[in-house]
Amino acid sequence: MILEEMTTLDIKFGETEGKREFSTQENLLNMFFKDEYQRYIESFLNGDKRYIYGLKGTGKSSLLKYLENKAVKKNIKTMYISYKDFREEADVINSFKDELKNTEDKDMYSLTFWRWYILSLVSNEFLSESSYNPKNLIYYSKVKFFKVLSKVLDLMTEFSYGKEDNIINVKLGNQNNTLVKWENTTADRIRELENSIKKNLSEKAIIFIDELELSTLSSSYEMDSILIKNLIKATRKINNLSSNLHVVLAVRSEVINSITASGDEINKELEDFGYEIEWHRRKFDIHHPLIKMFIQKIRYSMIKFIKNQNLNSNLINKVNSLSIEEIWYRWFPSKISNTSTPEFILQNTWLRPRDLSRLFRIMQNYCNQNDNTFKQRSYEEAIKKVGEDSWKEIAEELLSKYVGKDIEKIRDVFEKVQVLFLKDDFVRECKKFGFTEEDIENILNDLYKLSAIGNHFKTVKYAKLKTIYRFFYRNDKSLYHDKAITVHKAIEKGLGLSDFKSSLLINDLTDEEKNKYGCQNSFTDYEDEFQISIADRIREQKF
Repeated sequence: MILEEMTTLDIKFGETEGKREFSTQENLLNMFFKDEYQRYIESFLNGDKRYIYGLKGTGKSSLLKYLENKAVKKNIKTMYISYKDFREEADVINSFKDELKNTEDKDMYSLTFWRWYILSLVSNEFLSESSYNPKNLIYYSKVKFFKVLSKVLDLMTEFSYGKEDNIINVKLGNQNNTLVKWENTTADRIRELENSIKKNLSEKAIIFIDELELSTLSSSYEMDSILIKNLIKATRKINNLSSNLHVVLAVRSEVINSITASGDEINKELEDFGYEIEWHRRKFDIHHPLIKMFIQKIRYSMIKFIKNQNLNSNLINKVNSLSIEEIWYRWFPSKISNTSTPEFILQNTWLRPRDLSRLFRIMQNYCNQNDNTFKQRSYEEAIKKVGEDSWKEIAEELLSKYVGKDIEKIRDVFEKVQVLFLKDDFVRECKKFGFTEEDIENILNDLYKLSAIGNHFKTVKYAKLKTIYRFFYRNDKSLYHDKAITVHKAIEKGLGLSDFKSSLLINDLTDEEKNKYGCQNSFTDYEDEFQISIADRIREQKF
């Protein structure tokens, strides 16, 4: 066994938040899934791509940080804005809510703010003072909301100026908020700023806007929808302003769905200028990109261990020459609970980097100090903790629409219907807790969009009995209400669920089909949609 003295605790599996993990130059240089993105990097830097979108935890912030680092190396001026950081400033959010209540055209108000604010930042930071009139900047606005919001955003905006040896971003301090009067209208001032940028921005500049997500608090949900929708609209126009300026946004998929549902069509924009990050692949084996990503993290940890322990440097070449199978099975058993280890791990996630980081780090907590491989107990004990943490995260998302006591009722309903159930069972139990038919439809749809539940059933396809899994995170857009519904495997143990009514899997099959495929008493004679291939099993055994 190579590096027998290295333990499981020496492996660095990374943070659950990509923004934190890739906050250092070392981690950026060793970004573990940059190969997945590589063909899109230049498209984002030259403006052909403008939107990064995907579900929570899929790696949007990581890609944005990587793009920022690449831009700096190319001597491109950059600006980084975190919408989430701004939203967490309670005083500002409360001021904004008050302003919006007193504003008739909320969309135009917030759209005007974003255009003016971003143009002001570009002018103030990337143009010489002689090329524009400083009094056009938003910091001279006499609109209270514009002043307050821009001041806080400034404190959270980071700039880099293409210095490869200094990736640490310089934070912008307070701007001059002196009130002045002007004769021109706001539209005139925005137009003057646009003309100034068109004429005088001679060097490339990119604005990165991260963490566009809706608040989990129902009281802020509508406000966030208005702000984010109009931020996206504002950047559309700014992206067409100059060939030397463009904006790249990282947006959560549910934000896009919300904006589309409100009647603002941006699908064409995403189709032309967007890149969706998703990790779903049909086969759950060692060649899945998520598994390969974490194999790279393990490889990097092994090399770092060699350096830190001052071991023979030839070992570094040895580790670099190891295949992905050799790295993986140095640390993991070939199977867990009679399932290949990569498949078992992926089944207990939503196919996001953050899920695997969380699972592996919790597994480390259940390892003994001297364990140099992961044992069966590590998985068994970690799964329950992962499920508990994952349900807490889902419950936080539900807070945007439901009060805490209703979320507890939903959990109680799961305890009644258990792992696999029919809609009628769910409806019956929900009604006992006072939910109406309309409430229940909304609950099912919201749980599905969060991938807490999905469909799990068997069907005959091409004269074979196949098991079907349908979840929102796998790009299945809606729940089949007439098929068996399942709680996601990752939260089963966290919710304390265990009863699996396997007969519901064949609920839709005819008696003839049940007899033909031997389904009356056995549920193993089928071709699973995600079954590992024979070749992969042979390779595992051979290794």
